[in-house]
Amino acid sequence: VFIRAMEKTFVDGLYRKEKRTTPSEWCDVLDEVYSSSYCCFECGEEHFFGDGIDLCTYCGSPLKKPLFIMGDRRTPMFLGNILTESDLWQGSSSKKPLLKIVGTDYNGKYGLLCQNEGVILEFDDGEAVEFPKGKVIPLFTQGSYKIGTKSFIIREE
Repeated sequence: VFIRAMEKTFVDGLYRKEKRTTPSEWCDVLDEVYSSSYCCFECGEEHFFGDGIDLCTYCGSPLKKPLFIMGDRRTPMFLGNILTESDLWQGSSSKKPLLKIVGTDYNGKYGLLCQNEGVILEFDDGEAVEFPKGKVIPLFTQGSYKIGTKSFIIREE
């Protein structure tokens, strides 16, 4: 996608402005590149879907499917990322930190550290657990998380 956008702009559109990639198309391309990147769980080396590799090119560890946080936006989980409302939900411009992706005591496992508000984890069977600010939330793919009136889920893709 990125290479095609570059060709469209710098080959097809070099002398014909109407053939160039538009700003909104560039936003879509960059969003797709961002959403398709992930890091090796062992060394942190960044990789992209579609590279056709199953081992990290830096440390040789097997690459695992990444997890995504999905409100009405799809955001890959990278250790250390601080997520804001605008990372989770379209139409929000708030840069207030909500969650930080942190390691847990379980090797290779991530958790969500509540940065500002409490989070409610609702399981598919109806059970709900509340996590206050400062607590680490375990990751589950069989339920949804709520912050105020908005919700998000964790999924493998």
